[in-house]
Amino acid sequence: MRFGDARPALRVWIAVLVLAALAAGLRHPSLSAHDGLVVAALLGLAVLDAELGRHAEGGKVLTQRAHKGLSAWPFAAAVLCSSTLVVLITVPTYAYVRWRGLKVPLIKWLGSGALLSLAAAAAQPLARATSLPSMLLGGAVFLVVEATLFAGCALTGEPADEQWLKDELRSLSFYANEALVLCQACVIAVLWNIGPAFVLLLVPSYAVLQRALLHQTLRQAAEHDAKTGLLTLAAWEQRAGAVLAKGQLFAVVLLDLDHFKRVNDAHGHLVGDDVLAGTADLLRGCVRPHDLLGRFGGEEFVVLLPGADAAEGLAVAERLRSTLETTPVAGLSLTASLGVCASEPLARERLREVLACADVALYAAKRDGRNAVRTYRPALTVPQQRSAVVSRSG
Repeated sequence: MRFGDARPALRVWIAVLVLAALAAGLRHPSLSAHDGLVVAALLGLAVLDAELGRHAEGGKVLTQRAHKGLSAWPFAAAVLCSSTLVVLITVPTYAYVRWRGLKVPLIKWLGSGALLSLAAAAAQPLARATSLPSMLLGGAVFLVVEATLFAGCALTGEPADEQWLKDELRSLSFYANEALVLCQACVIAVLWNIGPAFVLLLVPSYAVLQRALLHQTLRQAAEHDAKTGLLTLAAWEQRAGAVLAKGQLFAVVLLDLDHFKRVNDAHGHLVGDDVLAGTADLLRGCVRPHDLLGRFGGEEFVVLLPGADAAEGLAVAERLRSTLETTPVAGLSLTASLGVCASEPLARERLREVLACADVALYAAKRDGRNAVRTYRPALTVPQQRSAVVSRSG
């Protein structure tokens, strides 16, 4: 994504952030020799921290992940000196990390740097106090302002493109990890005031922290399909089980792209991969935020609809089918066959049973000519001898 490709509202929002950050940084233009030493030391530590992050990732380019430890340095500058130093620390740090390989779209990179600068400037009146409660309260202010501004970016960007950021902001691990990073910044400031050389004692902790920050990224990579970004079947079943432990009704929709082999044979597997990714994006736009999307395998996708009955599951499946039929994916016209199965309050089926029934309905749709939705209705009293009552959609 180039600078001009971003959504207009996002460009305006980030422009405001950048101007506000620059204005905050120009309030105290005079710098002392002590300030210059702080800038040099923090920039050196930021570079070291970035390199330790690259090493933790196997020496490859830095990945797009929520926690890179970058917020430690503007907050440390806010604790030690003026808001001018926040900008002088943030801009070179972000420029260096981008140069070293984290090729985030420029407009988002500018926005991230600006909002960290603003969060540090907002926290500075409290963070510069010498007492521990004041520093912790300053960190809390930083975190609240940071999360609020990130949420603004997520809401003004493209929904599919910003989904990962929305997911991060809903996760408690984001705030826990960011709190650890800000505590590290407080320790840096305390050690600096004791004696600048003591800050070097924290270098081993930088390496440990960078590895810890990778945990969530590695976990997400293991749980999500590389081609579509959707949950793998194992991860989908695990999360679905946690949702269904509450005992509520639910419906499952299985979707299979029609004649997908023809796409691979005619256009190649790379185009086939683009079709899978594009289909996943379409599906995300057709379901609710709390519905669970996963890749069932091959060209098959699965959706869990918590709280939905058979009629609601059928309506969602028909919406998915219609959207896919009328919306080109990777420049190709596609159709899909879908099977729906809803749990029943008296039978209390296990998830695997409902999946199996949805699979039966899916193949009924294929037998009936494809590009169709079929619903499986299990018998309530004798679940071991279920018979499919396949109902037509439309």
